[in-house]
Amino acid sequence: MIKQLPYAPAVIMLALLLNACERENGNLMVGTLERERIELRVESSEPIISIAAEDGQRMLAGETVLAQDPARHQARLHQAEAERDRAAARLAELRRGPREESIREAQSRLQANEVIKLLIGKGEPLIGRLILFDALRMKFRELKLRRNP
Repeated sequence: MIKQLPYAPAVIMLALLLNACERENGNLMVGTLERERIELRVESSEPIISIAAEDGQRMLAGETVLAQDPARHQARLHQAEAERDRAAARLAELRRGPREESIREAQSRLQANEVIKLLIGKGEPLIGRLILFDALRMKFRELKLRRNP
């Protein structure tokens, strides 16, 4: 038969307590976290024309660190402004309606076509008829004329 030792439970308790005391938390660190380097990223790949900060210099939020060449951005801005102005001019022209020069040009072309038809003897000339052109509605109207006796 196995003899029971009277102090066996006390030895087991003591072993458990000592085992718990020996373990340290491996994630615990003491000290100060400092950054030695900060990576700056810019939104465009333009040439750098000046650097306002020195190595190790303390900077405040919003301070200029470096300046890039604005030439290409300015060119793109001027191009976009010119395109905007062209679109605004075209919109204003469309709102005003057809220009007088455009109407006269269309009338001249119609008259030139009539002369060509008479010269080559083809087609039906506008003899005894009048063509009216409504540029606002882009419609043609034909009127028959009677000869004046």
